[in-house]
Amino acid sequence: MPIPSARNRKMGRLLSSVLALSAVVAAALGAIAYIAPSEPLDLRVEETPSLRAKAEQMIRERRLTAEFTEQEIEALLKSELSNRRMLNEYTEIIGAAFRLNGNELTADTNIRLWNTVEAGLTHRIELSWEPPELVARHVSSAVKDVQLPSGIVSFGTFRIPLALGERVPVGVKNVVFEGSAIFIELEPRVPW
Repeated sequence: MPIPSARNRKMGRLLSSVLALSAVVAAALGAIAYIAPSEPLDLRVEETPSLRAKAEQMIRERRLTAEFTEQEIEALLKSELSNRRMLNEYTEIIGAAFRLNGNELTADTNIRLWNTVEAGLTHRIELSWEPPELVARHVSSAVKDVQLPSGIVSFGTFRIPLALGERVPVGVKNVVFEGSAIFIELEPRVPW
């Protein structure tokens, strides 16, 4: 059996290196394709609902409950996210959509990593009423069906103040999470 020449050994190493590099590039492209967003999302908000305007309408109609629909909650949260687009120095939120089920909010987000690669994530967020704020706490995140470790992507906690101001003669008594809506129960304030 002939002994391989130095030239053949170099060609073999070169071929092995090219094949290994091709495998790495294919794996990276596959990973990028897997995490790519399944639909385009944005952070545009047509109109942010106002608790104050709803309270004034309730007073005119002599009701003590205001309903915020899933679309209105989405507008509030998109408005907040647009102010906090950067999750960290290399991760930017570029779009979001929300689904509400009781006190559990599911957020589909599109993020941009290192200002180049886009990824679609799904987050589970728990809502609670901690007077005088509606609190949204990030619970978990996933890429498609793969759960991410808790520290990789986190919104932290959003606090949405529900105070109406001193001039409005009602205050927030309670917040009830029901189906795809949030009901805010108001109570009259005695001015003295």
